Amino acid sequence: MGLKPFLQPIPLLNDNYAWLAGTVQPDGQAELVLFDPGEGAPVDSVMRQHPKWHLVGLFITHRHGDHMGGALQVADQAHVPLYGPEDALGLLEVKGAKAQGQAPLCHVLEDGQKLSLAGMTVEAISTPGHLNQHLCYLVRWPAAMKAAPALISGDTLFSGGCGRVFEGTPARLFHSIKRLKALPDDVLLCPAHEYTAANLAFVQRQMASHPGLTANLDSRAVVKRVDQVKALRAVGQPSVPVALGVEKATNPFLSAPDEATFTQLRHVKDIS
Repeated sequence: MGLKPFLQPIPLLNDNYAWLAGTVQPDGQAELVLFDPGEGAPVDSVMRQHPKWHLVGLFITHRHGDHMGGALQVADQAHVPLYGPEDALGLLEVKGAKAQGQAPLCHVLEDGQKLSLAGMTVEAISTPGHLNQHLCYLVRWPAAMKAAPALISGDTLFSGGCGRVFEGTPARLFHSIKRLKALPDDVLLCPAHEYTAANLAFVQRQMASHPGLTANLDSRAVVKRVDQVKALRAVGQPSVPVALGVEKATNPFLSAPDEATFTQLRHVKDIS
């Protein structure tokens, strides 16, 4: 037995998830990276419970506080560098300099940039739309581990839905999500919020009232996913990660055929 892949959400704040990903040795020693620590205390609690786990990097998808509010605390405690989009890291550098007397070690990532750490590869994917600067991260483990890749999607793509447009246009978000749709079906979607049940309730309403907006969905797959999510949430389990192939059959934003359909769907969701 050798290294094994590791992927785990950390619930925090109201409905956020930070994500841990990396590799674990047979003796329990683990090298991990952390994505979107919107709060420091829950991360600290998890790491204290597992003294053999070691953080080697911290990634931010975008600058909203519920995604990086705990970044400075975690980075300082674990002595790890920060990676992410320029605007988010710029804010963290300023806050770090004021609070701690020195800025944290930050590395701005560009679209397509790949890093090898924690026994895996992390690729930055630029997905503007929710904000002008937003990165998703595609995590790949070595082929020998036979592990499905993971997509850390921040607020670009949720299970059953997508992020609101705060900067830019719905068309821009549509094209970002179109890039993610091109990824293989076995990729595990790891969004930053537990919105799945509410998103699927919206999907079912639209299938009844606006069938033209949901024409590409598989109605049986939607019902199956609704039942699965209900069962998971009833016992306090996360509804994610979920295979991207499932999302392609159940998420109308991911299956939208064109900008116009996506834009109308986003508008209906915004006012619902």
